[in-house]
Amino acid sequence: MANPIVLTISTGRCGTTFLYKSFQNIPQLNAYVFHESLHANVAKPAMYHRSYTSNLQKTMLDNLSISRQVEKWLELADGRPVIEFGWTTSALVPLLHSLIGNQLKVLVLHRHPIAVAGSLTNKGHYTKNKNPAWAISPMHSRVLFPEFSARWPTMSPFEKSLYRWLEITAYGFEIAKLYSDIEIMNISSNKLFNDETLLSHIADFCRIAKPNLVAPSTYKNKTSGHDREIRPVGEEWQNYHRHPEFLDFATKIGYDMSMNKVKEIVSSYQMPDEFFPTFRKYTKYWQIRFYLGSLIKDLTKKNIWLD
Repeated sequence: MANPIVLTISTGRCGTTFLYKSFQNIPQLNAYVFHESLHANVAKPAMYHRSYTSNLQKTMLDNLSISRQVEKWLELADGRPVIEFGWTTSALVPLLHSLIGNQLKVLVLHRHPIAVAGSLTNKGHYTKNKNPAWAISPMHSRVLFPEFSARWPTMSPFEKSLYRWLEITAYGFEIAKLYSDIEIMNISSNKLFNDETLLSHIADFCRIAKPNLVAPSTYKNKTSGHDREIRPVGEEWQNYHRHPEFLDFATKIGYDMSMNKVKEIVSSYQMPDEFFPTFRKYTKYWQIRFYLGSLIKDLTKKNIWLD
């Protein structure tokens, strides 16, 4: 039986880094494990979203970075399983299915939408980070929920991140319906972080020789304090109920969308109500620190330090 190539469908901020680092720790690992083999600007998951037709897939392969990465995966799979945990290559699932059929396996990894939107907002998605190559919007071709386009100009970055969660997560569930010939594993990050047995099940799914040897990484890529201070969610979260499509889908797949639960989750993405975080925010401490750090780095590269 051919070794599988495992791709991940995820919005990001769901535990892909945790999975990657956990699998890297497996002794005598009999697989090639990757995380975001292609940068999002290159993989273009928003532009290539739901590329099911042969013409669209040909366009993807005309992208040399994508075609070379696919060739690399295929070559490596001759010797060992290939596992890509990154979210950036989510759009390559239909292409790989056309090329290798049931040799492909898919992990659909999702998290509570409020946590995803809060984390993406803190990270600056749809504010400083909004490259249309990967920052999906209802104006992109082939989206599942184009009706959001009328609301888009009035939606906050938090709401736009909820749309991203809806579009990508629904795409993952769509793949499971369309491709009944391949193995697909559906995982919530809450279970990933709290069920000690799940990692070994994922390892077994990925055809790891000794799945019981995988141990959880201590690194979980949590949202940093400075992100919460620079770009807190604020009051944006209160508009989550404006979007029935998102609420219906989130509830359908088992997420608690009650006001109390939403308040509990969103508090982790707010600026702490304390003196020093408030002081740093209003003095722009972090912005100045990052600017000076970048300046020093540039000066070091140019070798123009004075004795």
